[in-house]
Amino acid sequence: MIIEKNDDAAVLVLPAECTIADVEADTDKIRSLINTRPGRIEVQAGSLEEIDTAYLQLLLSLVSTAEHWDIPFSVSNTPVALRKACALYGEVV
Repeated sequence: MIIEKNDDAAVLVLPAECTIADVEADTDKIRSLINTRPGRIEVQAGSLEEIDTAYLQLLLSLVSTAEHWDIPFSVSNTPVALRKACALYGEVV
């Protein structure tokens, strides 16, 4: 995951594969980001081809945290892989 800061927004760019192997490092990145209280968070998922449930849980936790801090959250370029993973949890993206 790459985090880009634009004005008051934070843009999280997901790579092609988001798996449990990435969760710990990306969790640390997200914690640092949340501490800066960005004005909004956007996840760009256009390159995503594979996501496992561990990484999806990380993203769902980010959604919950953003809601808690009243930070607007969005996902752009939602690929089929993310929609399928969210369907397992009953979430709609």
